[in-house]
Amino acid sequence: MLWILNILDAIVGINIIGLHFGFLQTLALVSIAYLLIKGIIFIADPFSILDILMAGYMVLLLLGVKTVFTLVFVLYIAYKIVISLTY
Repeated sequence: MLWILNILDAIVGINIIGLHFGFLQTLALVSIAYLLIKGIIFIADPFSILDILMAGYMVLLLLGVKTVFTLVFVLYIAYKIVISLTY
């Protein structure tokens, strides 16, 4: 099951980059819902709060707000994928 979450996280990372550059808006709502659900299910893990914050940032990206947090969240997703592949 972990590989499914990795694939979905990679899709979210690609979606964040796409939103930053002004495309992939149609996939954004699905990604936001995925991050919120995953963040609530795994709320005991402190990193799940970052998933919820990432969903909030994606809403801001949909509204046109673009900041350096795009890079921060994409690097965080890449870090999560690499670390989970070592288990």
